Amino acid sequence: MYQLVESLKIKNGIPQNLYYHQFRFNKARKDLFGFSDIIDLENIIFDFIEKAEIKNITDQYEICKCRILYSKQIDEIQIDKYIRRQVNSLKIIHNNEIEYNFKFANRTLLTELFSQKGDADDILIVKNGFITDTSYSNIALYDGNSWFTPNSYLLPGTQRHKLLEVGILKEIEVTEQKLFTYKKLRIINAMIDFDDCIDIEISNIIK
Repeated sequence: MYQLVESLKIKNGIPQNLYYHQFRFNKARKDLFGFSDIIDLENIIFDFIEKAEIKNITDQYEICKCRILYSKQIDEIQIDKYIRRQVNSLKIIHNNEIEYNFKFANRTLLTELFSQKGDADDILIVKNGFITDTSYSNIALYDGNSWFTPNSYLLPGTQRHKLLEVGILKEIEVTEQKLFTYKKLRIINAMIDFDDCIDIEISNIIK
């Protein structure tokens, strides 16, 4: 049985981007297990936050991370303070076999690829010549006028989904060679908003 994880940002006690997390959660349960019933993440998360030991955490820290482990049903919920990793450089890693179209709890291959980062802070995975994701985020690319995101992504991230839907990002084919024509790269995921501006200079991407 596959186990998946849905990671959400809790800001000032309020879950962020719930619509997009609910959409991905529903889709994974239907596609992998054939379930069409709706488990209401909003009610479940708020009920969990109201537990005294959890409310102490969400009251103490402005930003917390919520991890929902699930398969057919929810197996476990975890909430803790969020500590953002510093990422200023990326190492390009090639792997043509990787598949991560669902957010599986098992990240063995991603961890193995991450271990090849050398002196860089994280990796940027290239699959069959096309740019995908870092080890833990989708990416956006700036050409000096507009922001784009690769159509060869690995994980359909919730932040990516939202930014495409509202028109901030445009999806485009990005080869490894084309990557180096952009001005900068921005990291995005459930915990890192586009407006957090976690940018990496293209010159800090190591071949």
